[in-house]
Amino acid sequence: MADRRLQVFHAVAKQMSFTKAAEVLFMTQPAVTFQIKQLEEYYNTRLFERGHGRISLTPAGTWCSTMPSAFLRFRPSSKRGSRR
Repeated sequence: MADRRLQVFHAVAKQMSFTKAAEVLFMTQPAVTFQIKQLEEYYNTRLFERGHGRISLTPAGTWCSTMPSAFLRFRPSSKRGSRR
């Protein structure tokens, strides 16, 4: 998994805003949203709850934000064979 997507994840988690993370990262908000969506699809889990203009970390998102080295090493079992 690209380090850039993880940087985007950590910026969104820190800012608790896709828009503010985009500003910090010098990216557009749709590009940030796309990166997060790719991570969520890769890991087959939601990292953020979205609603009413606010976001919050899901339990999986909380784990990923507190365990970055484990998050980097984790590969979904269904993807292992295709990632070599």
